[in-house]
Amino acid sequence: MEYQNQYQDAPETKYECLLFDVDDTLYSQSSGLSKQCTKNIEEYMIEKLGMEESSASELNMVLYKNYGTSMAGLKAVGYEFDNDDYHSYVHGRLPYENLKPDPVLRNLLLSMPIRKVIFSNADKIHVAKVLKKLGLEDCFEGIVNFESLNPEKTSNSEDGHEQKDLLCRSGSNDNEIVAGDSLLLKTPILCKPFEDAFEQAFNIANINPQKTLFFDDSVRNIETGKNMGLHTVLVGKSHRTNGADYALESIHNIREALPELFCSDHKRSKSIKYSEKVAIETSTLLFVVLFQTFCSFLDLGHLLISSKMEENRQVSNQKYDCLLFDLDETLYPLSSGLSVEVTKNIQEYMIEKLGIEESKVPELCSSLYKYYGTTMAGLRAIGYNFDYDDFHSFVHGRLPYNFLKPDPLLRNLLLSLPICRVIFTNADKTHAARVLNRLGLEDCFEMIICFETLNSTSKGSDLVNDSNISSTGIFDINDYKRHPDLELPKTPIVCKPFEEAYEQVFKIANINPQKTFFFDDSVRNLQTGKRMGLHTVLVGTSHKAEGVDYALESIHNIREALPELWESSDEKSESVTYSGKVAIETYVKA
Repeated sequence: MEYQNQYQDAPETKYECLLFDVDDTLYSQSSGLSKQCTKNIEEYMIEKLGMEESSASELNMVLYKNYGTSMAGLKAVGYEFDNDDYHSYVHGRLPYENLKPDPVLRNLLLSMPIRKVIFSNADKIHVAKVLKKLGLEDCFEGIVNFESLNPEKTSNSEDGHEQKDLLCRSGSNDNEIVAGDSLLLKTPILCKPFEDAFEQAFNIANINPQKTLFFDDSVRNIETGKNMGLHTVLVGKSHRTNGADYALESIHNIREALPELFCSDHKRSKSIKYSEKVAIETSTLLFVVLFQTFCSFLDLGHLLISSKMEENRQVSNQKYDCLLFDLDETLYPLSSGLSVEVTKNIQEYMIEKLGIEESKVPELCSSLYKYYGTTMAGLRAIGYNFDYDDFHSFVHGRLPYNFLKPDPLLRNLLLSLPICRVIFTNADKTHAARVLNRLGLEDCFEMIICFETLNSTSKGSDLVNDSNISSTGIFDINDYKRHPDLELPKTPIVCKPFEEAYEQVFKIANINPQKTFFFDDSVRNLQTGKRMGLHTVLVGTSHKAEGVDYALESIHNIREALPELWESSDEKSESVTYSGKVAIETYVKA
């Protein structure tokens, strides 16, 4: 069957088809379907094919690595089974309820006047279920799936036994058998990443690869697609790999990475000027020192922030006049690896500087974070005294900031918003400045409210007085776990998720919570924000929780989820120009 282009009247574009993978491309890996699918495959290998449980996992991984799908690999090495039975076992028991309707992606797909085709290794029933759960069943003009690529054939059991015998004669190590090119047996199944599968898809869907964009989460599939002439988009990664023309952290980022696919947006964007300033690697510490010195002599900091915030509030004549952003794992993803390093550094500080037994540190660290919002606040609450600057220097000073890369997509999003933008972080000012500098966002916010803003210049030497603290001066958090009726000692540190921190922020930044959006990756922080009257946006997942008004898988999805933030920008685009400012114009309130 040939799929014809239904968009004959659409404006001319360099692309005439968009080719999409399904699993881990149209939805995120965090759904858990991929993990469950792997589990089901291994159980099938044990229960249906009689493999030993100890070898199933490794063999599954090796076959997937060499054949693109475990099913194709199993057929190649000689196992005979019914294709429908395999798919029913592997996909029929998946937790499809984990998938939720995705109106953001639906609107994105339907707003692109280009033919869209699914290209999946999965069976038609699985593809249909996924699209239905996502609410995307009517967003594609064609679906190329397992059945499309593999019309039913009579299996040849004799050939299968010959291949299995070859497998046995080659040795007992499955990895050695299939890993070498000379020993790799041909599979009868057509699937990605093999070129014949792409050729078949091109023929079925009447695709010109030179005019087609291919979206997939697999680097191998992307590489083959590139070799076949496709324009390629790697989904699920923020950094390009070999063969990838583009890389999207999330499928929701299409509009920002490829605005040319959206003709009406492309026309409208001509009237809005975006700054393309690249991140400049400057000394963050020098920036902070110079800025504070400058402000202390001229008292210009408050004038700068007041005039800039007032300017944006005048431009924004809509229901929101401020956007409040958390920093870590909100402006950049958890996958950066910084969070893991922070936890590691905190635990090392507890061992080396506070003398806590190494075996007790992980649990204590987790408990304090749970009860106090930050481990630092918890340590002070239960009686540990230390210098705040020393703590921040130890924990943040050794972070691999090189993990963070400039984010021009987010930069353009922020600068195109005609609304006051403020950072609200529990971190210290030096860390906040370094992160923003690495991301290329140092001039995108009118104010930074950080640890120093919310807490006095005290170095943390003051003692914590609490009746629940023992004679040793340290409150045993395990007592509270065993007796939750006990009163937790209060922390002298002001931080999220405590209401006092929010009250201070509202006063410092002159914020009206009823007209403010709050973006954070922590549900607890958002729940407090909601109680305080803020409109809340959970970043890092597409599933809402209690106290959350909106949920974004990535910060890049703001435009799709909250288009109203750009309404005044569209109306006034002819008279408003957004441009990059020098780093000193971001006011660090500390």
